[in-house]
Amino acid sequence: MHVPADDYLPQALALCRKHGTLFIADEIQTGMGRTGKFLACEHWGVDPDMVLLSKSLSGGFIPVGAVSTKQWIFVKLFDRMDRAMVHGSTFSKNDLGHGSRRSPTSGVIEDEKLVARAATLGDAILDDFRAFRDKYELVKDVRGKGLMIGIEFGAPRSLALKAAWGLLETAAARACSAR
Repeated sequence: MHVPADDYLPQALALCRKHGTLFIADEIQTGMGRTGKFLACEHWGVDPDMVLLSKSLSGGFIPVGAVSTKQWIFVKLFDRMDRAMVHGSTFSKNDLGHGSRRSPTSGVIEDEKLVARAATLGDAILDDFRAFRDKYELVKDVRGKGLMIGIEFGAPRSLALKAAWGLLETAAARACSAR
């Protein structure tokens, strides 16, 4: 799991503004509270022009995706009737996926305060997992936001584990090259 440096997204937003391009946040994997904020980009205080959401919108039961834009973008895209169908989608014409104003998923997220719970539980799990760095030599790093957590493994220091690590690295390299 890659967590950007704290200045990365603000600098990307500044570059987008400088060059007159849109700042689009792909929150398909990270949105809807998984990182302890409703949108992951909120951790860095950036204000995207467009946000892409999908996986969590229906709780995984119905394929559904969404694009949220600032008003001025929406008006430019859908300013005339002949442009009403400008946006296409993998899940287009999915009436079942858009059948209610408030999806059951968003209701559960709000009612059960899942965003705040993801932040609290994620902090506790990260603290516990970070102790692995000192305890297990194969654990190189632990990082994440909320409940999106990654454990990075690295080469061991002890001679006993170095041989096994080398064999695994060789096998993985061969498996990748065989594809």
